Amino acid sequence: MQIGRWANIRADGRAAWRGALAAMAVSVVMVFVFVWLFGAALHKPEPHGVPVGFVGPSSVAETVGGAVDMHAPGAFTLVTYGSVDEARKGIEERDIAGALLVGSGQPRILVASAGGQAASTAISGAFSALAEAFGQPAAVEDVLPLPGSDSRGLVPFFLVLGVSVSAFLFQILAREGMGGRRLLDRLGCMLVFAVVDGVAAALAVGIVIGFDSYWPLAGVCVLLALAVTAATAASCRLFGRAGVGVAGLVVILLGNASSGSVIGSAFLPQPFRWLSPILPAGSALEAVRSVLYFGGAGAGWRLATLALWVAGSFAILAGAALWRIRSTRSAEVTA
Repeated sequence: MQIGRWANIRADGRAAWRGALAAMAVSVVMVFVFVWLFGAALHKPEPHGVPVGFVGPSSVAETVGGAVDMHAPGAFTLVTYGSVDEARKGIEERDIAGALLVGSGQPRILVASAGGQAASTAISGAFSALAEAFGQPAAVEDVLPLPGSDSRGLVPFFLVLGVSVSAFLFQILAREGMGGRRLLDRLGCMLVFAVVDGVAAALAVGIVIGFDSYWPLAGVCVLLALAVTAATAASCRLFGRAGVGVAGLVVILLGNASSGSVIGSAFLPQPFRWLSPILPAGSALEAVRSVLYFGGAGAGWRLATLALWVAGSFAILAGAALWRIRSTRSAEVTA
């Protein structure tokens, strides 16, 4: 009797250790991948094709373009505008990140720190040095500065990260409870969660920086939460329990690492720069910046990307549900 009890205790101990070692292995792999992905994406930020407007004589544009290509090849792309107002509009609509104005007087450099301090710093630094090389120091003007309530531009990134993680955790925690429910019930639960999560996240931001863009911001957060939870559910439907890891790696870790965080996706190496606009976090981050600081300009196609993630994930879930129904009916007919 005593021997049997000790055997059971030892068996329980071995099982506990196996569970602990499995959890330890998953956690260690996760921290390694997290640090490696963010480190690989952000360890050496450099501009890649940052669009910069140019207003001035065409002969000067050729000279400036050649000098930029010589000193910073591939860093900037010059876009010619006919007037200062057109260049300003291009910045406000997020078509360009800044502009160089060359005329009869002192050269001017327009930047928009609201679109990313890394871009504004790179543009002002590179083109100021270029102007000085030609013997004409340039004046720098920040046409769309960050508000004092978010002086470093950190809020958008942490908002997107928070919404993404909360949506991912919701799907993991609710997965077992929703597993046997009808498809419409599961989709309804996701939608209700996304609305509540998005409204709460936007409320937190509103408390910090103000409520001027509250409802548009809440809409972006709702769409992001729905995209992440739906993508996680679809991944689990396709890959079973391994789908949690797949969604965590692609949607959460890789998505947020490739979003560009506070520096902007144009400063990331490949393949992160290519992935940024097609993963939920990168699209949502730029949509949040557009809503908060640019009056919504440039947010349309970023929101369309999130909507495609939702539609694609829902299609996978609907297809899996239909397949299960047909399989069940076939089994009943065969029986």
